Amino acid sequence: MRKFSCFIIIASTFFCTASYAGFYGEKYCATPGFHCEKIKKSTLAEMIWTDARESEIVKKINRVHKWLQPGSLILIPDNMAGKTYMDFSPFPKTFNEFRYNLPNYISSKFLEQSNAYLKEILSEEKIVIWVPEMLAWAAYEKGKLINWGPALGGANRCEGKAGSCKTPSGIFEALEQKGVGHHSDLYPRGCKGKDCSWMPYSVKVRGDGLSMHGSKWFIGRHASHGCVRLFTKDAKWLNQKFFDYKTKKNKGTKIVLLPY
Repeated sequence: MRKFSCFIIIASTFFCTASYAGFYGEKYCATPGFHCEKIKKSTLAEMIWTDARESEIVKKINRVHKWLQPGSLILIPDNMAGKTYMDFSPFPKTFNEFRYNLPNYISSKFLEQSNAYLKEILSEEKIVIWVPEMLAWAAYEKGKLINWGPALGGANRCEGKAGSCKTPSGIFEALEQKGVGHHSDLYPRGCKGKDCSWMPYSVKVRGDGLSMHGSKWFIGRHASHGCVRLFTKDAKWLNQKFFDYKTKKNKGTKIVLLPY
């Protein structure tokens, strides 16, 4: 029997909801091998850990970047010596392992739909998968996990938009890339130019503008108007190092956005 890491197990046991008030990691405070600490004053994650490697681990497993409010609980591994964020991946090391163990990652309500998406994907393909219940994305190449990171989708309700803002599910392609200076042309409503939301290293995945992009607003729960928010460092890696973009002759890298 294959063994999953402790963090993979807890990530597949609990599901995130857009209404959850705390940070993602707070749900796992009692998990063996981890503990939680309360933030005493508003600060930056970088100021808590002088070690950049450990800071990256803590931010990724909590699905939060930079701003930490007083009283917030953050999840911390008991032992981070010699480890990187890849050692705390909620995804298995191979795509087949993920696909065949999908019930560990997806709630039963959307299991059939998710299975249908993944059946269309060949294990040797280059692919990005987003799992909203884990607030995380994974990049697989030739069937092997090569990177992962936090990813927040659309909130159930959001300012300036009627109805749900949840990110649509389906199989998409990397269509077009933007640079570090890209801004939204929609939000906040009535904005112009650089007054609009900053969306660095945006990758359009659907003709109507649905994108995956970097964001400085990363609060550990779904919060966007529908796009998938990434850590800016991760967005740059996907934008410049991983995605192949659609042309008249070639298909873009497949992106699977699973249902909530």
